[in-house]
Parts: sequence; C-alpha cells; structure tokens
Amino acid sequence: MSEERTLVSSMESVKIKVYLDNCCYNRPFDTQNSNTVIFESSAKMSIQQLVVNQKITLVYSVVLLEETYSNPFKYKKEQILGFLSNAEVYVGEDKRSQINIYAAEIMKSGIKYMDAAHISAAIIAQCDFFVTTDKKLLNYKSDKITVINPIDFIRAWESKNA
Repeated sequence: MSEERTLVSSMESVKIKVYLDNCCYNRPFDTQNSNTVIFESSAKMSIQQLVVNQKITLVYSVVLLEETYSNPFKYKKEQILGFLSNAEVYVGEDKRSQINIYAAEIMKSGIKYMDAAHISAAIIAQCDFFVTTDKKLLNYKSDKITVINPIDFIRAWESKNA
C-alpha cells in the first residue's frame, strides 16, 4: 500500500488526533522568503482551521507550553497560547516521567531531547499524526505515530475528503 493510501486510511474511521510541534506553530511567523515556508505556513493555517471547525482533535503538552512560554516574542507567544484553547487533549506534568522514558528511547535515533519529548507526548496521547516542519524529525519513523509535514498532512486530508 502506498504511503499516501496508508495516511488516508488512517484518517477514515474516527476523528483523528494531531500534535503540532513548536516549529510548526512558529512557521507562519517565519520570514516568508521561500515557497516551502509559504506553503508550510498555509498548510499549518489550514490545519488550524480543521481544529477550529472540529474536524480533527488537537493535542498539546507541557513540553509545548514550556517552549512557548520561553518564546521571547510576546505576540507569537500570545497567538500560540490563544490557539491552544482549541485543543481537546493535554498531556500534563503528571506524564513527565513517561515522556522522559519514551524520549530517551527516541533520542537513540539522534533526535534532541525537546523534539523527542514532543514526539513522546504525542505518542502518550495516542495521536495519529505528529506534524512538524523540522526536516530531521520528518526522517523519524515509528510504528506508534506518523510524523508528517503540514503540506503532506493537508494533501492526505483533502484526498480523504475529496
């Protein structure tokens, strides 16, 4: 089965759960100086619209909050935190030890702690998709979660709902 068909079939049964990492949330704030950044920004905003329209379930975590609170740009921080009010699932501090256990395993593949902690939180929440614009993370493969770029996520979503 092709990768796109696999993605589409995983979107069919129940409302899917997605976790967007910090890179993804910040993509629309990046300098829009390349087609890739422009397309990823647009796709990320489309994902946000799916969340607002309750077509998909948004998951976030204590890890994402820590990174967001450390953002030195007040406007970006406020926008991201404001959007998180649309999330239906939160992986909190009470899951920290479980996050760290999974993260240690993920880090063996060369992924840094914070990125591994995001993936761990998404796995703990039983997310279907981990959405990122980080090229290194996009190479991470797991049987527990699909790591995907926002553009590819929207392509698969639109294919399913065409």
